Amino acid sequence: MPILRSWAFVLLFLPAMANAEEEDHGFFFWCTLNEGQNSVFLSAKDDRVTYAYIKDSGQLELRLETTLETMPYRPFPWDEQTIRESVTFYNGVTSYEVFASLGSYKPFESLFAGLGDAEAGIVVTLPSGSQTTLYCDDHTISPRNPIAGIGQLAKLANPDHDPLLHCLSGSVPATACLGIVSDLYGVETGLSPRSLVFLQAEQKRWEILLAAKVSEATEMTQARFPDRAERLTTDLMKAQDSWAASRNADCDLAAWTVFDVMDEDAGKLQCLSHYAAQRIDFLNQHIAGLEFDG
Repeated sequence: MPILRSWAFVLLFLPAMANAEEEDHGFFFWCTLNEGQNSVFLSAKDDRVTYAYIKDSGQLELRLETTLETMPYRPFPWDEQTIRESVTFYNGVTSYEVFASLGSYKPFESLFAGLGDAEAGIVVTLPSGSQTTLYCDDHTISPRNPIAGIGQLAKLANPDHDPLLHCLSGSVPATACLGIVSDLYGVETGLSPRSLVFLQAEQKRWEILLAAKVSEATEMTQARFPDRAERLTTDLMKAQDSWAASRNADCDLAAWTVFDVMDEDAGKLQCLSHYAAQRIDFLNQHIAGLEFDG
């Protein structure tokens, strides 16, 4: 019942917060604390992000706001094994950092399966610098994956934010970024991320990224070795053609035996994306070798 009362309060409370012309972006985080005695919600309307801390009676205990433009938002580094996203609100000089984390190296594998150790809460920092962490009650964190919740604030703050490019800009291999595109479509639509249309969108992104990486390798070859550029570029193109033929044969063979035993078409799309990411990792090593000035 405490959870239901908190939800009822929020449903009454939020419409009063916004003008009818404002865009409602919905909830980004919710959990109960103190064995259901309190609840915390994060929501966004128009350009504002709101923090609401509520008693189980439905009484609002604390409400804070920040803007999408100025919010202290911290995305997680892709080279860390724990996904931790957070956003901080201020009440004078006292800060309230709402965080959510998931112990999984590849977050999108656990996005819908619910795997990994989820943890969330509020870090309260007083003017003296002393900190208290209030942890969410077990099994009340929603959404379970931080990227599907607090992490979505990044897209609101910057419409050009691209989680896949964010991942590839880190130190992890390209293969660690597989699944981001299709799974985010699943988050946005509520449909299975393994739908063919989402897997096709993912595969197309990887093909575009691979083509760009081949162009980068070609340009680097021509810049570093102008006297041998034609031969080296020809060798690169031959290697690329041979790789593509091998990839196609492998994906025809392994679509259902390795990637998706239930749906061969879905398996082939996943296989093609996987091979493209592997090839990007290989070309990154090739480019690093071209750059080396021995």
